[in-house]
Amino acid sequence: MYILILISFLSSDTFKLKEAINLVVKRNLEIKSYYENFREVNSKFLSSFLPQNPRITYREMFMEENLGIGVEIKIPTKLLTKGLMVKDESKRNFYLYNAKILEIIRMVKEIYYDYFLFSKKTQVAKEIIDLLENMKEFIKSKYKTGVDMFRDYLSIEVEIEKMKNNFKIFEAEKKNLLFSLNSLLNLEINEFIPEEVELDKKELNIDSLIKIFEERNPILKVYENEVKMKNKEKIMAIQDLFPDIMPEILLNTQTGEKKFALSLEIPIFFLHEIGKIKEKSASFKKSKFEEMNIKVKLKEELKGLYYDYLAKLEKYKLYKEIVLPKQEAILKRSEAGYITGELDILIYIESEKMFYEAKIEYFESLVEVLKTSSKIEEIIGGEL
Repeated sequence: MYILILISFLSSDTFKLKEAINLVVKRNLEIKSYYENFREVNSKFLSSFLPQNPRITYREMFMEENLGIGVEIKIPTKLLTKGLMVKDESKRNFYLYNAKILEIIRMVKEIYYDYFLFSKKTQVAKEIIDLLENMKEFIKSKYKTGVDMFRDYLSIEVEIEKMKNNFKIFEAEKKNLLFSLNSLLNLEINEFIPEEVELDKKELNIDSLIKIFEERNPILKVYENEVKMKNKEKIMAIQDLFPDIMPEILLNTQTGEKKFALSLEIPIFFLHEIGKIKEKSASFKKSKFEEMNIKVKLKEELKGLYYDYLAKLEKYKLYKEIVLPKQEAILKRSEAGYITGELDILIYIESEKMFYEAKIEYFESLVEVLKTSSKIEEIIGGEL
């Protein structure tokens, strides 16, 4: 499947966002590292329920030498608690892995949207250059000689050079973004044509977003399982007050006589154990407060992003529905006015600048909405 996706991409100039996301999930080195970390912890789950391996001991006592073999047997509740703690640790690492995937996907989306933006900026710059070149040709045909021809011609030339410089800057920014995208994909790709990106028409509601966030956010799950782990560490500290047993078979190396022995590990002084219980109890309470704190912080961040999204969406609508169409109409009117001799070249150039800025602002506002949306998706734990 991966080979087919890659071949499909290499045979086409267009590189879709979904293709980039599929590639980064499979190839990103950070994601792979987090996945292996999850596998490492998960591999300890079954062995955590088992007792320790048998031990061979040599005991030299008064007029007697014994060779013993035995196994330390913990009380069943200790093994159960330890196993469940490993399970919680495995879940925590699984959600860390998912959180890293969401973070990398958000980064890919932001870079892709920026690449789309600068691709559009180069198109707009090229469009303005062509527009000015056509006007320059008209000036040459309208004015054969004279001061007016010289002033108008030079004014247009200056604007063309400025726009060519902008074009070069935008192309350089695209290359820089491509380098960043390659680093995330762990793959060398050449310049591509990004797909047209559009806004999802689905309306967002802060209450539903908060509900989804509380159900799906992987960072919350990480802290939730961290609390469970700390609680089991506290329980294990309490269980250490109860002795472990170690049955042994002793072989007298001189007579060959076999004996059965039973060892108990009973602490004589409990200060160390009590101190350990207090330490684990404090660690458990601390983890509870950290869980509550991260939930509050992420919820506040989500609310901030939501209202930021609404503000940016209004700006995008303003440029799409009002500013850009009006600036385009003004440009056409000033172009016609200059051709008929009603308006001066400087008025035409000013309207061209305003149209250029409006079109750039339109695409910038679109990308800002999309990038804010991708941050919201990261916090709520998936696509909107």
